[in-house]
Amino acid sequence: MQPETQVQTKAQKINLNDLLIPISIVIAGIFVAVGLYLSGGGVGSAAAPTVAQVEVDNTSKINPVTADEHIKGNPDALVKIVEFSDYDCPFCSRHHDVMNAIMDKYADNEVAWVYRQFPLEQLHPNAPAVALASECVAEIGGNDAFWKFTDDYFAARGSGDVTDHAELIPKLVTSAGVSQASYRMF
Repeated sequence: MQPETQVQTKAQKINLNDLLIPISIVIAGIFVAVGLYLSGGGVGSAAAPTVAQVEVDNTSKINPVTADEHIKGNPDALVKIVEFSDYDCPFCSRHHDVMNAIMDKYADNEVAWVYRQFPLEQLHPNAPAVALASECVAEIGGNDAFWKFTDDYFAARGSGDVTDHAELIPKLVTSAGVSQASYRMF
């Protein structure tokens, strides 16, 4: 009879170590709930927008599109898409493909694509040199030469081409219809 009483007493004893984890979880939950309540981040806070949630129209802060810019399509189109791009950015490369598809789909009078340089030298150290090369090509060969250079550059880099910039840029300059001699003189 004695062994049964020993089993009962062991089952009735609560081991404090077995309860530490559940107690810690409950205490942490209380702290989180109090923190949410005091910060106003409770369930009902989504009803009233905060200053950060109010939509702000910043389109007037962008410089207006001028005829001197790199424009693909009709400069008087109803829709103008202004792109700030970095030649060595992989996301810009994907966006370039999407924009070419949009330009192919819609008539020239419907959409204008405006390209503006935005090289991020901290992330892409060669991007400023490529942007400068594209501007030289545009100055010498015009808007069509700029777009040919740009399309070819993104096609090469988008396909994973790892050709050194010192070798790739002269090829693209020539492909855009600009002579190496005039490019070097510029």
